[in-house]
Amino acid sequence: MNDNQRGLQIATIGIAIGALILAGAAMVTAGQNDSVTELSEYLSNRLISHEATAKKLDARIIGLGAFTSVIGDKGKSIARESNASITTGNSLTVAMVIKGCEEGAAANGIDLGKANVTVIGATGSIGRACSKLISESRPSLTICAPNSARLEHLRAEIMRLGSRDITIDQNPKSAVKNAEVVIIASSAIEKIISIDDFEPNTIVCDVTEPSNVLLKSKGAGVKVNYVKGGLVKTPVNIDLGISTGLPSQVIHGCVAETIILALSETIKNYSLGDELSISKIKEMSNLASNFNFTAYTPFA
Repeated sequence: MNDNQRGLQIATIGIAIGALILAGAAMVTAGQNDSVTELSEYLSNRLISHEATAKKLDARIIGLGAFTSVIGDKGKSIARESNASITTGNSLTVAMVIKGCEEGAAANGIDLGKANVTVIGATGSIGRACSKLISESRPSLTICAPNSARLEHLRAEIMRLGSRDITIDQNPKSAVKNAEVVIIASSAIEKIISIDDFEPNTIVCDVTEPSNVLLKSKGAGVKVNYVKGGLVKTPVNIDLGISTGLPSQVIHGCVAETIILALSETIKNYSLGDELSISKIKEMSNLASNFNFTAYTPFA
């Protein structure tokens, strides 16, 4: 890595983590006035104000972390106002979720091509992309979300890609019955499913933050293979300057994508909007491999 790349990496990390911290503070504000519109405007204005800092650090990429990536139009408005390139980091998050499911299935002797797979929150940005990518293995797929019309539309999309065995379900609890692999990508503000609802030994990859899964069992507890999805193991320890609560050499996918874009000098808007590009997700997965960034999947 040359000096310019190293400087760009450090600058990018600073901006990405600045967005993460800002998101946390903004969510507290939103909790007090219960206005998503005000939160969206607040985040947009504050992130745009980071332009001066980005320019000072020569950071040409701004990564939107945590709730900044899901509020509003998922980075599109900010990208129109910004001189720097913008990404939500969701492409790498999706890639790491799929990789985690593949690794978890393989470790437990599950053939994804013959497995029962459920995606909760399937019509959201991350959930939709996960549904499309996991369908490439041709599992028996159940997609779950509150809106039946959006589920029907997604099912039609996936069927056009070649999959046929697709079930829709609006109830998370019934959607995971008989599932061997479950991806949780919902955006609810409360717990929508309990660890007791899963079948024994289910592979559960939970992308939600805070988790939409009630992890405390009411009884003896069902043994499941649970992991927080979308986390990335880095080739070296990266000091982000704040405590993320994650193990050494583990960072969130949104931060990792921003760093990888900087390292690869891919200076352009990347993961924006509701409809993530499958080709970009695969490109980001390859870029991550090139720089030795891998999925962090310590199944419990």
